[in-house]
Amino acid sequence: MHIFLLFALLVAPVTAVPGCHGDRDKDHRRQENCTAAGFTGIPAELEPATKVLLFPRNLFSSLSWSSFQIFTEIYEIDLTGNKVPELTPSSAPILPSLSVLRLGSNRLTSLPDGSFSACPALTELYLEGNAVVSLSDNTFSGLSKLEVRPSASKGGCMLKDVEGSLLGS
Repeated sequence: MHIFLLFALLVAPVTAVPGCHGDRDKDHRRQENCTAAGFTGIPAELEPATKVLLFPRNLFSSLSWSSFQIFTEIYEIDLTGNKVPELTPSSAPILPSLSVLRLGSNRLTSLPDGSFSACPALTELYLEGNAVVSLSDNTFSGLSKLEVRPSASKGGCMLKDVEGSLLGS
């Protein structure tokens, strides 16, 4: 009986978020998978130590960098297949550890100067399936490690003709 009580005290309490399930990614990072759960924003109950947030096929209609700020070690955010129409540039690096951002199949039509200034460590950006018709010369400024990547399932990336000039390759 004492061993059971000791074990129960050592196991951290887990707060389940309806519509999400927690596990680990292939590199053993803590992740929350909230695929197609009908979310319009980040649930407050998510653990701040989460490093990978998966929200594909939800109902996000805006992207506020500051709503992810509590995830101080965030590595990846997946918002594929939502309804995000624009990115609001940030004046400061709000998500300094974010490396992978998936924004494919949203409603993006332009990417203004500093669109990704909130996440200076960004190395992979997925934008396929958007109707981006406008890029500025400084859309990707300060992102020296960034690669605009095609989706494995979709094949190509809509920025393939301009990535060399905008990313400095």
